[in-house]
Amino acid sequence: SSSVHYLCDEEPINIVSWANDLAVSMHAKPPLFVPRFVAFFLATLNDLFSSLLRLSSPLIPLTRRRFRNIITPYLYNSRELWSSEHVVVVPYRQAIKHTADWFLSLKTFEEK
Repeated sequence: SSSVHYLCDEEPINIVSWANDLAVSMHAKPPLFVPRFVAFFLATLNDLFSSLLRLSSPLIPLTRRRFRNIITPYLYNSRELWSSEHVVVVPYRQAIKHTADWFLSLKTFEEK
């Protein structure tokens, strides 16, 4: 039998704080922060040069389409989910630790 699992926070989280907390939990450097206008500029240049060079895939993995997806807020009303009797609540810090432990267990991850 199959089942559906929804993973969400009761309140929206700040993705920059989450990424920093995950890095700390993994004993890694915090992620690089790039201002929005710089990211947009790089994505635009990437699209332009990839098009001019007629490449089948972009030079770097940041395109204007991906940039728009990244900056679009995805907010869903999860109130009904949280009122269910089957909700399993995992505290934020514990969820960060579980995520870090899982990521560190992957064979593709190498600490630098």
